[in-house]
Amino acid sequence: MASSADLSVKQNRSFMQFDAMEMKIYTSEEVRKISVMEITKADTFDEVGFPTRGGLYDLRLGPSEGVCDTCRLSDNHCPGHYGHIELALPVFNPLLFSFINNIMKATCIHCHRFTIDTNSIPTKILIAKLRAIDFGFSEILENISGEIKNRIGNGEVIGFY
Repeated sequence: MASSADLSVKQNRSFMQFDAMEMKIYTSEEVRKISVMEITKADTFDEVGFPTRGGLYDLRLGPSEGVCDTCRLSDNHCPGHYGHIELALPVFNPLLFSFINNIMKATCIHCHRFTIDTNSIPTKILIAKLRAIDFGFSEILENISGEIKNRIGNGEVIGFY
C-alpha cells in the first residue's frame, strides 16, 4: 500500500507525465472555420482610441474591458476568440522551425519518447517553474532562474522528484 508521502510524490510528478502529444498546423479552411472574423484593417484604434472594427483589437476577438461582441461575456470571463488574415500567398512560420527541431532532437529515435537531462540547469529551472505554477506560486517565477544558478554555483545539489 502506498503511503501518503508516495502519493504526494506521484501527484507532484503528474505535470511531467502525459500520454500523447499531437502537433498540428491548421489548414486554411480550419483557420477560417474557427475564426470569428477576418482582420481586414491595419489600423488598431480610431481617432478617439476605440478599437477599429476589422482591426487587431476588434471587440469580436474579446474585450480588454467591457463585454465581448462574440460571446457576450465580460472581459474577466471571455476566453478570447480567433481571427484570421487572408494572405495572397502561403507563408511558412519561421518561428516553428527551431521549436520543431528542438523537439525532434529531444526525442528518442527508437521509442519516440522525450529524453531529458534532469541534471542540466535549464531543465532544473523549467521543472522548478512548472512546480511553482502547479502550487500557485507564480509570483516567484522571475526569481527562480537566478536562485537555481546561484545554488548550483555554490556547489549545492538540487534534486527534483
